[in-house]
Amino acid sequence: MQQPQGQAAEPSAGRPTPIDRESRFDINELFFSTTNPAGVITSGNDVFTRVSGYRAEELIGSPHNLIRHPDMPRCIFGLLWQTIQAGEPIAAYVKNLARDGSYYWVLALVCPIRGGYLSIRMKPGSGLFHTVRGLYQQLLDVEKPIEACGEGRKAAMKASMELLHQSLGRLGYQSYAHLMSQMLLAELQHRDDALATKPPKHSDAINGEMESACERLSVGVNRFFSQLGVFGDLGRALLEQLDFVRGLGRELGLLALNAQLAAAALGDDGVTLRVVSQQMSEAAGQIATAAGELAGSMEQAVSQLRGASFAIGSSRLSVEMMASFVAELGRRESDPTSKGQVGSLAETVSSNLQTAAAVSQKAANQIHQLQFCIEGFVKQVRTLEVLHISGRVEAVRCHSGAQVQNVFGQLLGKTQQTRQKLTALIDLTADLPPLRIDHSSLAAALQQLAA
Repeated sequence: MQQPQGQAAEPSAGRPTPIDRESRFDINELFFSTTNPAGVITSGNDVFTRVSGYRAEELIGSPHNLIRHPDMPRCIFGLLWQTIQAGEPIAAYVKNLARDGSYYWVLALVCPIRGGYLSIRMKPGSGLFHTVRGLYQQLLDVEKPIEACGEGRKAAMKASMELLHQSLGRLGYQSYAHLMSQMLLAELQHRDDALATKPPKHSDAINGEMESACERLSVGVNRFFSQLGVFGDLGRALLEQLDFVRGLGRELGLLALNAQLAAAALGDDGVTLRVVSQQMSEAAGQIATAAGELAGSMEQAVSQLRGASFAIGSSRLSVEMMASFVAELGRRESDPTSKGQVGSLAETVSSNLQTAAAVSQKAANQIHQLQFCIEGFVKQVRTLEVLHISGRVEAVRCHSGAQVQNVFGQLLGKTQQTRQKLTALIDLTADLPPLRIDHSSLAAALQQLAA
């Protein structure tokens, strides 16, 4: 999209009336736009102008909310601005309004760049997309009555933001960061699946050197991206065991207390058994404390894995956007603004790659620390198993009956279950491959593109 010379034209007065018709684009198409810090459009590619229905001169210099659809909850844009103004990227499903009133849905990845922001858009279609659309309607149902009553946009946004966080929890997401990581990976996978059934399109780009640089970037990032499956498996395994670990201390403490009560009921016959039960109670208390620490370490690991997944997914999407734009440049007339656009994309790719490498290394370090934490925890659990054996022997010796033996049996079952679950986690963390990316070759490719 060429930037017009001189003063940008004012957008036409009034906003289009929304109509129930989609402004279609193909799943293989990607588009982007850049804005200044205030959200005023400074550039974009040809797909953006075609899908939005506006001419380049109408878009350049206009606020990006020119394409805001009234079906979008205000709290999503509030969250978006809060995140990018803090210097962090964000992904969100967005329904946009075309010039003729039609709509088009995108998954937008918005990244801070020098002098503003860059937004990359792809066509969504995963199952998660349909879930979030339903959530958006619920948010709108909260916002619109508040605005209609004259309480204002801020009040409406605050109420819907509260509902958003509540709804995320009900849907099984700990935070919006968790959701956006899942949505980015889900849409990339959906796009891969869809493109696998389409014949490859041959590029008409005339700059073979730029195409070659993009190819090197794609190969490197795709190799990086392909390793995410192990991250996902480990993250899910940690989440599955997190609630178990959180409740473990309480359950073991209760069993130890029951053993103490049963031993006390034996009177003089249960003196030794009471000593063993007291030792078990103390061990269970230590395990409860350790379980809280382990749960915290597991939560940190899950958070790091999600951050790494989002960063790697962002890297891949930005590289694909770069390759798509380079191909677009070969199909149109020479454009003096294209160098700046390629530079903005190259900056985004570079930033995303650096973040992905750093966050992935941080996640790997966290997993390494978690291994030691789990191994230490398992040793503590084994101590409780040894005390169980002493208790069982003493219970049989003093003919304590079924009640005490049943308590010790439950205790043994819980400690064995714990050891099995956590040993499986140790094996899974040990299998985590080192996430490496060839910085030197990718940096050279980026330098070539930005030159």
